[in-house]
Amino acid sequence: MTPSSINWGRGCVYKTKKGAWRCEWSSGQRRPQSNRTRFNVVTLRGSYESARKLLDLITMVPHRSKEDAVKVIAPYVKETLVFGKDIMREMMEFNDLGPLPSQHQVAVRARIELDYWRIRLLDTLEAYRRFDDD
Repeated sequence: MTPSSINWGRGCVYKTKKGAWRCEWSSGQRRPQSNRTRFNVVTLRGSYESARKLLDLITMVPHRSKEDAVKVIAPYVKETLVFGKDIMREMMEFNDLGPLPSQHQVAVRARIELDYWRIRLLDTLEAYRRFDDD
């Protein structure tokens, strides 16, 4: 699995021409004619780090709908109407969100714990072997 496919499962954040951050994640549905995956999109204004944290918060549940995602990030954004029905979402500065347990972080943590117990078991076996040698 390539690094880009690992990150794509957690969504994608990129900058638009107008300077906002566009967050995309998979909807879990396919287009009927082309069979391509449909994506949900939320556009946010602010820093990249904040946009990435909010996208990680959205993608904690796979294939989250856009309506549910907007409800999840509502405490962290300020919405204003521009040009009628268009909504501009501006991220507020937040530090209390902390690191999110995204799929990549969970996998790394599981591997670290597995390595720890494997090394501990090998140390125990070595200690028993040394005890038997005496």
